[in-house]
Amino acid sequence: MGGHIHTFQTLTFSPLRTPQMVAGNGAEVWQAYSAETVDFNGKTIGGATVVDSALYKDYGFSTFDWNGSGWDVVSRDVNGAAVMNCTVGARTIPCKKAE
Repeated sequence: MGGHIHTFQTLTFSPLRTPQMVAGNGAEVWQAYSAETVDFNGKTIGGATVVDSALYKDYGFSTFDWNGSGWDVVSRDVNGAAVMNCTVGARTIPCKKAE
């Protein structure tokens, strides 16, 4: 997990390597991006292809809940509303846009 850039992002790679989560979207107001969710699927980073990704570029925070076998992560906006629901696995971090 990283947190320096001011966004919430997950990346899952092929060939398999440790997935990456950046939970860093709590920051100063002047550093925000416009709110949008995009993916990096198909991009190559460090010789591996991103096969699943999620990105939320606006202010907020993340909550982590232990589900008995792993972590459920919810990326939230500044008011606490869910933006994305993710599950951290050993080799994947699948996310779905919250409804």
